[in-house]
Parts: sequence; C-alpha cells; structure tokens
Amino acid sequence: FVYWFGEEILSLFDDLDTVADVGEVMKGLNTGDDDQFLRCWWEIDSEKIGDDYRTIALSDDEDEFYESPEKVVKWDSSTQEEIREHDMSSVRNESYYGKPGITFRKFSNYFTARIHNEGHIFGESAYYINTGDREIDKNLVGQLCSPISRFVLKGLNPGLHYNVSDVEEVPIQDSNN
Repeated sequence: FVYWFGEEILSLFDDLDTVADVGEVMKGLNTGDDDQFLRCWWEIDSEKIGDDYRTIALSDDEDEFYESPEKVVKWDSSTQEEIREHDMSSVRNESYYGKPGITFRKFSNYFTARIHNEGHIFGESAYYINTGDREIDKNLVGQLCSPISRFVLKGLNPGLHYNVSDVEEVPIQDSNN
C-alpha cells in the first residue's frame, strides 16, 4: 500500500465508508466520432435542445463543483442507432442518461468533481457517480474536491488518469455527520 500515507490517513480506510458505499461510479457515452455527432450549443436551434439534442458533460476544463457544458449530442432515435452501429462507439450505462448525479474528469493533473444536472448525458471522459439523492451529491462533491480526497487519490493513482476503481475507494464521511 502507499507507505507515505501515514497512520491517520490509513485509518480513514478502516473507519469511513467509501464512494462505492454511497453511489455507483461508471463510464459514459463514446460516440466514436465526436466531429459528426457533437455540436456546440450555439451552433443549433435552441428549441431542439432537450428533444433532438441533449447536453453532454465532457469535463473539458478544471472548474470545480459545477460544469457549464458547451457541447450537445444529437440524440434522436435515428442518430442513436447510428451511434450504436458506429465501429468506434460505446453506449454505456444508457439507463442513467438524463439522471442527476456527479461527474469527474477521467484525465487531469488536478481532480475535480462537479454536479451533473438532470437531463444531461455524461460522456466517456466525464465519469459519472449516481447516488440517487441530490443532498448526498452536494455533500459528496464537496468532499471529493477537498484537499484530503485529492491527497488520497494521488496516492491511489499517482498518474494523470482517475479511474472508476480509484474514486470508488476514496473514504468519505457520512453526509449526516
């Protein structure tokens, strides 16, 4: 294990719940061809957002707590089939598309978690956490953006990628505590 954590940090793994205890962490949509299927929201008629197009969280920046997504994905029935049939695409965890939750960047030198709004899809580079409770989401985002969580994550994975399994193991306090 990580020898430089020290006894205080190591005891957190025994004494506290983990992210996996309060939510499911998962990967999202990979269109296989973003140039074909994604647009900036200002490139299309705004009345089509929510029907033919859905906002997609890609976690392109390092903003903490909230992401203001710029991209939308064409998500009508014919385009959904086209994406599914694309050689390079992966439509993962579709039953969670549109549900509120939390997203975090897959690749970054600085871990950031954000509130994920209802109605949005989460992309391949914006991993998603579903707790099923908005109050838990808010508390968890605060804890994940804390220095102690970032310290633990750097120990669990010292590289630039934050994997699902790494974030699942982060110790967290009960939101009622």
